[in-house]
Amino acid sequence: MDGHDQGDACSGSAATVNDGLTRWRWGLHDFLQLQSDRRFDLSHGVELIGGELIAMSAKTERHEVLRVEIANRLARQLPNNMRVMTGLGWQPGDGGYYEPDLVMFETSANPAGLSGAAMALVIEIGTGEMLGEINTKATLYAALGVRDYWVVNAQTLETRIYRAPAANGFGRLKIVSSGAAVTPLALPQIEMKFSTLGLGSL
Repeated sequence: MDGHDQGDACSGSAATVNDGLTRWRWGLHDFLQLQSDRRFDLSHGVELIGGELIAMSAKTERHEVLRVEIANRLARQLPNNMRVMTGLGWQPGDGGYYEPDLVMFETSANPAGLSGAAMALVIEIGTGEMLGEINTKATLYAALGVRDYWVVNAQTLETRIYRAPAANGFGRLKIVSSGAAVTPLALPQIEMKFSTLGLGSL
């Protein structure tokens, strides 16, 4: 991300990476300070991954409607001790800042600082270029210990379900069609078919 020189880098440090470009490496404190100071527009779609500010692809109307529909469908089926949340600025303790589309966790927990293992379910939604960005994060989420990670294609509603996390990635991947039932690992009594969400022509 452009727009700052060494004097603007807070406590970040410069690092030369494989493509030969010098980039600033940001800490979580620096990132949150930028948000507070409004030095950049970080309100939507920017995540701190591996010390770099990553601008995620723009979200479509269909993406946003799908996110709300999935959240509502899950919320209606959850037991009282579980909660689903959208738009969470997640800081799992690895120095990063992530914005998954939906997360599910126990109601007694503070979601912003939860470890990956404490997340019952993490869902990302995307199409095209965004899907590539999201699938790339699978390795990162696996290293954080996320047990159940779903990547939903906003156009086809096909879902990639990643499970069995390890330091080098997920051990299991299941691809589910839009008309097949998907079930959270932590709550096997819940079933969803994304083809029934009624998105129409969006």
